[in-house]
Amino acid sequence: MKKLGIIFLILFTLFLIQGCDESSASPAASSTQSYSSQGSSTYLQVQSTPPTQAAVGNPYVYQIQATSSQGLPLSFQILNGPQGMSVSGNGEVNWIPGSNQTGNFSIIVEISDSQHSITHTWQIQVQVSYSNGNGSGNTGTNPPANYGSGGSGGGGIGVISQKTVTVSTSSGSITGKYYIYVPTSYTQSTPIPVLYSQHGAGGNGYQMVALWKNVAQTEGFIVVGQNSQSTGWNFSSDIKIFQAIKQKVEQEYNIHLKKIYLHGFSAGAHWGLVYGLYKADKFAAMALGGGGYMAYAVQTGVWPNNVPRKIPVDIHIGLSDPNLTIARDTRNQLTAAGHQVFYKEFNGGHTILPSHPQEIWNNLKTISLP
Repeated sequence: MKKLGIIFLILFTLFLIQGCDESSASPAASSTQSYSSQGSSTYLQVQSTPPTQAAVGNPYVYQIQATSSQGLPLSFQILNGPQGMSVSGNGEVNWIPGSNQTGNFSIIVEISDSQHSITHTWQIQVQVSYSNGNGSGNTGTNPPANYGSGGSGGGGIGVISQKTVTVSTSSGSITGKYYIYVPTSYTQSTPIPVLYSQHGAGGNGYQMVALWKNVAQTEGFIVVGQNSQSTGWNFSSDIKIFQAIKQKVEQEYNIHLKKIYLHGFSAGAHWGLVYGLYKADKFAAMALGGGGYMAYAVQTGVWPNNVPRKIPVDIHIGLSDPNLTIARDTRNQLTAAGHQVFYKEFNGGHTILPSHPQEIWNNLKTISLP
């Protein structure tokens, strides 16, 4: 373990999870959307299958996999799609549906190689994902406008509060933002469980706390959501900020130290799997949604069969999620290494459904550190 720790600390500070990594390892699917010029063998072809379901407030990520028979560089452009949807230069589609964007959407992306072009089309059905429970109609995608100005984000019990921590680095100090919800049943005299929920690429901590808020209130635990320092999760600054947040939460509240849980979605699940395994003696259990790439853990020197403790893991993955194969592989490796795995595949894409927080908590809430 000493050698493992040295390798981990070296690589941990260098490795950066970006949202575009999440689906690039998914298997290619056949497609009829191809171009073939008459009398020649040149063509463009799409080889990936898009997720067809999304949820309000949750990141929708789809990496288009396409090829040019001539090996020419490809460009991507959205010809038709909802407001806020974007496609990167390498073909990654990103979108976080807003509260007014439920229903069915037709997507058309043009793919070109300077000589030919094709259109890649599909449909997305957007469902209401969660509500922050305050009656305002805000779905949790972003904090209310009065956060940090004396509104509900000022702190307290029974509301989602915004807080910050500051940590020192070799290049100076950095400030991290996080959101926290403390149920109204909390009293300083009774230790309370806490769940840390890490967002996907392009998301934020508020949406994760809003996602868990109602279950936290009913079941009686604190939920904390950290904002990453960039689009993805950094294994240097974000780790330092997480550790500072955890320390501050344990100073301010009477935390049940044997009931600390880690949850992550998408890029947050990739990050969470690595950190959860490395610190398996500090978390009672962890949960992964739409991600959890074991290759990231192995690359940082963390192997599922060589960790401080065999940690129970919940995995929820959509049948049309580009990371489905990744999730199945992670399940198999964790099971083979002796970890208890709660595994569920559901009808849906790269998303978190409203029922998932309660399902996850039901699986994990009785698990404690030894």
